[in-house]
Amino acid sequence: ARALLLNYPRRRHSKLLVQIMYDYGVRKMFTAGFEGLQLRFYQLDALLKQHCPEVFSHFKRLGCEPHMYASPMVSNVVHFQVPLTAVNRVMDVVPIDRGRRRPGESGPQSESISTKRLDKLSKEFQAEQEAGKERTRDYRSDCMRLQEENDCLARELLHSQTQNRMQQDLLEDKLDVVQTELLLTKQMLTEKDDEALKLAENNARLKDMVRESSRLTATNGPELLTSINRLLVD
Repeated sequence: ARALLLNYPRRRHSKLLVQIMYDYGVRKMFTAGFEGLQLRFYQLDALLKQHCPEVFSHFKRLGCEPHMYASPMVSNVVHFQVPLTAVNRVMDVVPIDRGRRRPGESGPQSESISTKRLDKLSKEFQAEQEAGKERTRDYRSDCMRLQEENDCLARELLHSQTQNRMQQDLLEDKLDVVQTELLLTKQMLTEKDDEALKLAENNARLKDMVRESSRLTATNGPELLTSINRLLVD
């Protein structure tokens, strides 16, 4: 716009600005999403591959994309970082070349860029954009499906953990009861062992007494029998 103001009257400047914005599609390059600018980059890359394959291959080896060198070129022209004569030349050639060219007529270059070629590249770009959007929708659908599956698995895991915790609590309660019963049983066994030991001691004493009594009976038996017989005779 500043270059037009410096070289044209206000009325002519406004007309040329509208022509550049709408007839040349410059306005579309700065709309939301910059789809027009991405289209121009796509067309530039395809045309560079067609007309300058060596330069295209060199850029690809360096990893240099169109937006890395095309954007600075446009910025340099707009902000007068190139000589003003070059800016004026660009502003003169673009509308004049378009105004002089007839439909289907080639430009001054021997290998001109036809409108059909640009339209074809535009359709290819739109097809790739639609395919990319379709892939994006598929990815989003897959992400939503995976998120739902993840949520479902998370709920199942939480439910399973809750059930396992409840079962663990029940088992811990049962374990406490069993340990209490085991302790009581050990105490009863200890008491029974003490009673059995006492009974064994008493049994041993009784056996000793019986053996002593038998021994005495065997020793004093004849005398007792003689005394008993005497008593019976009398």
